[in-house]
Amino acid sequence: MVDDKEWQKFITECTVYKEKVDNLTIITKEQEKRISVLENENTKTDFQYNEIMKTLNKLVETTIPALSAEIQAIKEKPVKRYETIVAGVLGALAGGIGTFIVNMLLK
Repeated sequence: MVDDKEWQKFITECTVYKEKVDNLTIITKEQEKRISVLENENTKTDFQYNEIMKTLNKLVETTIPALSAEIQAIKEKPVKRYETIVAGVLGALAGGIGTFIVNMLLK
């Protein structure tokens, strides 16, 4: 048979173990809540990441090539203007020289 001291010791140990189990249960519930919050935040982060990637893909596929084409057109415009100015000046010089020669011949 079990005497009173052993029984009291057993009851004390059971009480200590019950407190430990209760504390572990509380800790586990808190960790489950934290995990749930982290999963929700991770879902939000995944959504934001996907939206950023969609935007970047749109930039790469449409916006950047369009901007590159516009930049190229802008680069070519001054060259075309310069060529037009040079052609105009050369044309005017040629016309002036031609007029001078014709005037010399007609005198």
